[in-house]
Amino acid sequence: MAPFEAARRVLHEAAAARVFPGAVVEAGTRRRVLWREACGRLTFEPSAPSARDDTIFDLASLTKVLATSLIAMRLADDGRLDLDAPVADLVPAWPAEGERGRVRVVDLLAHASGLPAHRPYYETCEGREAFAAALATEGLEYEPRSRSVYSDLGFILLGFALERLEGVPLDAQFERLRGPLGAAGALPGEAEAPLAIGFGVPADAPGRVAPTRADAVPPDRVHDENAAALGGVAGHAGLFSTADDLAVYAQMLLNGGEFQGKRILSRQSVATMIRPVPVPGGY
Repeated sequence: MAPFEAARRVLHEAAAARVFPGAVVEAGTRRRVLWREACGRLTFEPSAPSARDDTIFDLASLTKVLATSLIAMRLADDGRLDLDAPVADLVPAWPAEGERGRVRVVDLLAHASGLPAHRPYYETCEGREAFAAALATEGLEYEPRSRSVYSDLGFILLGFALERLEGVPLDAQFERLRGPLGAAGALPGEAEAPLAIGFGVPADAPGRVAPTRADAVPPDRVHDENAAALGGVAGHAGLFSTADDLAVYAQMLLNGGEFQGKRILSRQSVATMIRPVPVPGGY
């Protein structure tokens, strides 16, 4: 049996059973791609386009890891961001007194700020300033650094902090990070292709983008409502990508921050990213 035949069978059987309409799976090592498989269609409709190797998906919360966290660690490497800096130093709306004044950038990265997981700010807020004001008055659910609770809100706030620090939107900062990575990793014999990963629904990829909502074919925006209300660019969600592009980032992290001889992050920063948080619930 071929090395990935069992996995291939599971994938195609799941699509046939309508567990999902379609998928693209890629597996490899820190050095190269070993296997890639596309199966099914972009929706459950029989006439829908087939999933392809270059199908682009809404990455949802992988945005936290692949964009916001990497931007923060790159700025820390460059000496532009102090991970122990109080959030209030970077986001004027965030109070500098009381428990909130103790919240640091690293607490947002570690999901240990005290902020809850989610709130539907999109229902009442319009624009970044309104979101920042809502976050500044959101009740903390626990004392900062006493627990780690996965939080969209913390990463929305972190995105605002990075934008304020650099004076550049988060998507533009991601483009600067993406540039040195060059092209997507490919199977042997395949030509390399420019990275397609980025914020927002690609406008130049008709038929390649998997729908983000059942009522939007082709997709018109990111699935996450808070991210959509922020124009599709937010610290917690908004990235779209192919499997090949994800492989590039996975290889870079597995190689301690280096990809094809190009240093993206320091080894220390990668080690910091993967080190468990020493509080209850930390991971």
